[in-house]
Amino acid sequence: MNTRKAASVRQPVLEPLELRALLSGSDCGLMGGSDASTDAPALTASATRVAIPNVVGSYTHGSVTFSVPLVGDKTVDSSLIITSQSGTTIEGKISVSDVGLKKFKVTGTIDRKGRFTINYNKNGLKGTIKGKRAADGTLSGTFNGKIKYVYVYTVTGTFTYPKDA
Repeated sequence: MNTRKAASVRQPVLEPLELRALLSGSDCGLMGGSDASTDAPALTASATRVAIPNVVGSYTHGSVTFSVPLVGDKTVDSSLIITSQSGTTIEGKISVSDVGLKKFKVTGTIDRKGRFTINYNKNGLKGTIKGKRAADGTLSGTFNGKIKYVYVYTVTGTFTYPKDA
């Protein structure tokens, strides 16, 4: 018998049934295992789509803190009224009366996680509001824009709009 030939013949590392179990993703009961009845609810829950949050309503007790060159930081009262929502599209009006902006139209979008973007363009003020809806309904985030008077000024800041009861 030739020992050299016998040494070159290799035996499979895994038996065929063990190999099939590894390829199927099953733990073969080695990890404590679970049966199909405990796996099924997890699959169902992860397949459920989250609804888009409804943000239609009044947010009249909000505040906006902004920074303007030559003026500095300032916090003022503000209100946001979202008048309609169709799927991910939202429309409404914003007022920041301390700076002379009264009920100007805004449009934007909201996603399933409650993240939203609102665009505005009124009386020389143009920009974007970005934020997130909290579990209690409060909208908060950041904004940026440009004010065009004699010069163009960049305005940035934060906002919080608690939802009216």
